[in-house]
Amino acid sequence: NPKLTTRLPQKKGRNPYRIIVDSRLRTPLHAKIFGEDAKEKLILATSCKKHDELKLYQDRVHHLLQIPANELGQLDLKTLMNELARLEIMSLLIEGGSEISGSSVDAGIVDKICFFFAPLLIGGRGSTGMMGGQGINFIPEAQRVKDLKIKRFGTDICIEGYLQAPSSLSHE
Repeated sequence: NPKLTTRLPQKKGRNPYRIIVDSRLRTPLHAKIFGEDAKEKLILATSCKKHDELKLYQDRVHHLLQIPANELGQLDLKTLMNELARLEIMSLLIEGGSEISGSSVDAGIVDKICFFFAPLLIGGRGSTGMMGGQGINFIPEAQRVKDLKIKRFGTDICIEGYLQAPSSLSHE
């Protein structure tokens, strides 16, 4: 139940716009993200068309963006990026699970990627993978990451890099 706000000491830094991508309006209205400055800083993007449900959320957020679904029934992320640009939001940190991560890469809206690893063993046969989306069938089809940097945050490790354009992939 995240707030998606900055947690810097002495309230340094500003809270960015927080954007919820929720195609079916499943985020509970009592979630922490709807607290504090939601009316000034929260943008909700959905492809839901139920007027009564939309009205409940409309009164709780700064902007409610109705975005059409793509051919897979998911919120069309390229259209969302265009709407955010219209609102003068030009940079976006996508923090979420495997589906939004994979869908973002599939949609071609990701240029930099950061993987955080904690020294924890979790998962199992039925667990969700790190990247959802359409996926690949063969290693040569894999999206390459270049200009890698590795950072430590306590016991956690961050690996960051830039996605290589598909046209410049070399299949070695």
